[in-house]
Amino acid sequence: MSDSLQSLVDRAAFLSAEVQQSFGSVIAEREFEVDFSSAPTLRFTGDQTISFRPHMMGSSVSRQAEKTWHWAWDNINEFPEQVVALSARVREHGSARGIAELSDAELPLDPENLPLALTLASKAITGAWAHYPVAAGGGTTVWVLIDDERLTLGEPELKPVVRALASGITGLEVSDHRIALASYATLRGLRTAPLPDGGVRILCADGSADVTFDEQERISSCQANQTLEGEAAEQFAQIGAVTGTAVFGGAAAGLPAPVESAPAQREPVTSAAPEEPPAPAPAPVPAEHPAAEQPAPVAAETPAAEARPQAEQQPTPAADEPHEPSAEAPSETETPPETEAPAEAEAPASAETESPAETEAPQEERPQKEKKGLLRRLFGR
Repeated sequence: MSDSLQSLVDRAAFLSAEVQQSFGSVIAEREFEVDFSSAPTLRFTGDQTISFRPHMMGSSVSRQAEKTWHWAWDNINEFPEQVVALSARVREHGSARGIAELSDAELPLDPENLPLALTLASKAITGAWAHYPVAAGGGTTVWVLIDDERLTLGEPELKPVVRALASGITGLEVSDHRIALASYATLRGLRTAPLPDGGVRILCADGSADVTFDEQERISSCQANQTLEGEAAEQFAQIGAVTGTAVFGGAAAGLPAPVESAPAQREPVTSAAPEEPPAPAPAPVPAEHPAAEQPAPVAAETPAAEARPQAEQQPTPAADEPHEPSAEAPSETETPPETEAPAEAEAPASAETESPAETEAPQEERPQKEKKGLLRRLFGR
């Protein structure tokens, strides 16, 4: 990894970790559907469907015969511009600064955590701070960024901040912890004060944390205090409110706008609507049928691509940062949420129609826990 790429990773690591914790709590225990059409949508289903616009950054292939990363901006599969346009900003940044990892279309997976590093670098460049790794089968993962004002973080709280530090330094190789912490404080709007030994005190309304560094500028300890009192309370009041520079919901400015499709395609029904019993009629009417006898529409619920056989989701422990559980503080050693393998993704609305034998399969014959759809077009081979 070049120094320039490492610098971008360091800048993004801690804020990315906190955003992933928050994002993971929103989508936890939900199944997902993804549509890479001209109205790209990543939906998380449950009691209430939550939808986001995904920005494809690239895809990684990890199998015995091939281990590569391919940037979405190369767009060899001709996805709509609405899907891949944000990734072009990463290429422009890399070309302007001579960062080969950002301007070469295909890279070997060396090191193996390169996809995560490239995703974090993309966050630092684009300002889209959430990501989701979509497992597409066959050892392929599609990495998407999500930028939405609904993911805006509130006032800094001690526990999420300390967890972000722990997750950031354990989930990925952060080179300069001091610079990473300074970047986090600027982006997040953290109040900080210097310590006599060269460390940094993080000040939140509900407590403080004293962070110390070793001779290599790596975090050596993080002592959290669950209440804000004494000198820390005085420092907190003296510094006053700090506005973070990270903005949520603005990364897509200037990109091609999504081309909206029919509501039934945007928000597919996840379970069949129960049929109402036919209303009794005084006499049969040959030309018409009561509305209640019409079958419930299922077109949006069972698109052709859903009838394809699918691979079962293989849950994996969460790593640094998606629908992954929050990382624990240093004392709690919970695995960072980055690398949790999500379920199979739904095919785009434009996927080719399957044969009648496949599309007419009764819904009750499909396992209810099976994830919907498969990506039919992927970067890489």
